[in-house]
Amino acid sequence: AIAEIARLLLAGLLVFAGLTASGIFIGSMIETHTLPAYIYIPLVSVCVLLIFALVHALFNWRHLGFGPRKSKEEFILELDDKQLLDRDDYTATRAFEVMTSLDDGSHYFVELTDGRVLFLTGQYLYEYDPIGESGELDQPRQFPCTEFTVLRHKTDKYVVHIECRGAVLEPEIEAPHFTGQLWDEFGCGDDVTIIASKTYEEIKRRMMASPP
Repeated sequence: AIAEIARLLLAGLLVFAGLTASGIFIGSMIETHTLPAYIYIPLVSVCVLLIFALVHALFNWRHLGFGPRKSKEEFILELDDKQLLDRDDYTATRAFEVMTSLDDGSHYFVELTDGRVLFLTGQYLYEYDPIGESGELDQPRQFPCTEFTVLRHKTDKYVVHIECRGAVLEPEIEAPHFTGQLWDEFGCGDDVTIIASKTYEEIKRRMMASPP
């Protein structure tokens, strides 16, 4: 928190210094009539925009794609050090997937050994899906599987990673697209949801009865 406050203060100081320097420079040009009068208003606007853009780029260069990026392993270690990572272990018996729409990511209903159903959804699941063309896989399926650990951000609740173990479970079926009614009926509001009110078979039958 202290580092973030210091970063913001330094950014504000640089913006102030840049605006002051620009004002002095443009003021001297006005006094000496270096440029026509109609040029100065657009020139001030351009200077202000450039100053804010440069300061933003300077203090957010990692987010703009410059410099080294953290690997997933480094990111997980960082969250662990900050105690911001939850780990939930699961064992599963079978699973089915749901047809995706637009680019909302994959959807899986996974039957757990204790009888509950685990629903997972999101683009993060693409990382574990099979990848390949014309029947030749560059990456075999990794998830669903019989044993796995879901790593989630403790406060923001998004899935950081899935540690896959055991045997891979090929989805039994691909159910039709989700409807808003079904989404609400199963209470699937998060990246990971435990469903204890319905069995795996009940959910599968309900999903297969849904119009495509």
